Amino acid sequence: MLLFLMLLAAVIAYEIQKQVFRIWYKKGLVVKIGFQSDYILQGQTGQVREVIENRKWMPLPVVHVSFHTGNGLEFKNQQNMNVSDTTSRRDAFSLLWNQRITRSLTFQGKQRGHYFIETADINVYNFLMTKKYYIEQKQTAQIYVYPKHISTEKLNILMERIFGMQQGQDRFYEDILSFAAIRDYIPGDEKKRINQKASAKAGKLLVNVYDSVMAQKVVILLDVSDKGIWKQQDLTEEGIALAASLSQRLLKAGNDVAIYSNGRAGEGPLCIPFGRDHGKLHRICRGLSDIDLTKVPEDTEKMIARAVRHNKELDGIYLLISKNAKERYDISLKEQLMEWNPKNFGNVSMHLLPCHRTLTGEKQQFPMTSGVEQIVWEVEG
Repeated sequence: MLLFLMLLAAVIAYEIQKQVFRIWYKKGLVVKIGFQSDYILQGQTGQVREVIENRKWMPLPVVHVSFHTGNGLEFKNQQNMNVSDTTSRRDAFSLLWNQRITRSLTFQGKQRGHYFIETADINVYNFLMTKKYYIEQKQTAQIYVYPKHISTEKLNILMERIFGMQQGQDRFYEDILSFAAIRDYIPGDEKKRINQKASAKAGKLLVNVYDSVMAQKVVILLDVSDKGIWKQQDLTEEGIALAASLSQRLLKAGNDVAIYSNGRAGEGPLCIPFGRDHGKLHRICRGLSDIDLTKVPEDTEKMIARAVRHNKELDGIYLLISKNAKERYDISLKEQLMEWNPKNFGNVSMHLLPCHRTLTGEKQQFPMTSGVEQIVWEVEG
């Protein structure tokens, strides 16, 4: 009889805990996942902040929280990871009543891109671990991994070619009486350039930009199409990184930059017109981060025609970045300039050509177009 009563009591207790848990398990359970910063450079590390709260009197013995993001983010601790087309992270928690737990997860931005965490998948186990309940909570976390930064030394040589002079910010003779714009602070800026009043109002460091006697308007034409049988995505990514790094150097020196690309960034091809507002560099880097190489790009010649047509009165520099030498897009650039900008055909026009270094160490030779200066940019294979 006593054994029967004990079994009956156990059954009643089991049913009670099951019903209590079913009613209360999701109440007051909140998961928030967010990135610690809005952006990082490719190759840099960042952090995901994971916060889970149990805002009720009932403890939760085992809670599994998982989320998904792009596989271009590589987390340091790979034990709880599943990496395929996406990266899935899973962590276990044990929560007492009215408890909050915060964890920071470190990752590295291995690939340029725009990454999201849109949902948190939560599995909650009851007290006896006999039943699992599932909850999905929406998240709004996102981060940009900006294109990698090209070394200053290599950029100096390239900028010297572009401007025909030794490049460096100290070589641009700024007219301090000719205020041009305000932009975000970039590491390396002189403290005397910081605009204290604008910085205090914006809540971040902003610096003054002045017109330079050497200031130019530069149109960057970025071709991301891959015409060959063998895809060369590394060269395409190098071209994107060049566009970002050159934009930073040009804007920092007081120049104005416009970028046109046939790469799809959102609903259509990337287009960032002239305008030296203080957020210009971030708009460029975010646009370049958004370029999706899995989407079919716009026809390159249409992209060139669109850019030249939009800037038909421009007296400045056109810089075509394209690894597709055999397609002769440099000829297309020259023809479009002659058609749409004949009075300013003295514009400097260049073709920056990323290519793999030859095994022999000899510099590769490509067909050249009169009036379009060619710059070969060698990339380690």
